[in-house]
Amino acid sequence: MWKYINPRSFFDLIVYEGWESAEPGLLFDDNINRYNPLIKAFGRIYATNPCGEVVLYPNESCDLGSLNLWAFVKEEFSQSGRKVYFDWEDV
Repeated sequence: MWKYINPRSFFDLIVYEGWESAEPGLLFDDNINRYNPLIKAFGRIYATNPCGEVVLYPNESCDLGSLNLWAFVKEEFSQSGRKVYFDWEDV
């Protein structure tokens, strides 16, 4: 079933719902692909991860992870003083 809707009202609704749900904004794939330097090699970008910070090609997954780097900073105290170092083995 098709129905005519007012494009301006529809766009306003999209913007309002984005604001209501704290979305950061709108991304348009035509504009993303206009500046895509890898479009000839990999094709068009069709999606992003849910927050929009990573653009994705077809069948590509979003692999965002985070590390608390401060948790790997260690310190030791000895008679010669305090030693602060990054524990690479614990990463």
